[in-house]
Amino acid sequence: MLQRLEGLINNCNVSRFLSEEESDLRDWYAKFVHEYTISATDVKLTQDKMRDLQEPKNILDILTPSLEAFVVLVMVNNYELWDRNIKLPPGDARRKERGGRWTKVAKKAKTSPSSGEPASPSSEVGCEDDNELRLKFECGWDKAGMDFYKGACKFFKMIRNTESAFEELKERTQDVYNVLYVIPGNAALRKRMKKRQRLAEKRSRKPLVIEEGEWEMMEGIAAEI
Repeated sequence: MLQRLEGLINNCNVSRFLSEEESDLRDWYAKFVHEYTISATDVKLTQDKMRDLQEPKNILDILTPSLEAFVVLVMVNNYELWDRNIKLPPGDARRKERGGRWTKVAKKAKTSPSSGEPASPSSEVGCEDDNELRLKFECGWDKAGMDFYKGACKFFKMIRNTESAFEELKERTQDVYNVLYVIPGNAALRKRMKKRQRLAEKRSRKPLVIEEGEWEMMEGIAAEI
């Protein structure tokens, strides 16, 4: 699905994204924003806005095209590396490799403490840390990555500018929100209420006391039966 979205963004094919043929892709994207894009926001604040009883917000009313574009950029940049790492055995050194399609990691040149000359390659092995790694370009993205980001911003802005399409996508994100949060929340609330009701009934129940003479009456009824 991510690859399909990437292709549409590269071609700025918003009409295809909004077509009936890509209905399953829009369903997937509605889940994507709730599961991934939301993490690029203040999650608690975003969830509070969606749960607001007076004016609940749809997640797409909280997100911005640039934020959506950035999260898609990060996912597209890294999914090949993540997919490869999942298949590697535990402890494989390649799991520590960094960089993605548009972010290539380069080592910072080191100097010898005594001479100030560049250190030999052998002295660098296993010594690099976060402060000694640099990405190409000041922002960390190469030109292809930045071009994709700009195209993604334009893509998501165009969706918002198509009012009917944007409202339809919001309906899908609301359906996902209901499935992920509202329905389970209501079910959990009903379960808690039933538990409290049973506990209250148990506490209010009085022990059964058989008064004098009742045993004889009950025995007489039982004998007639």
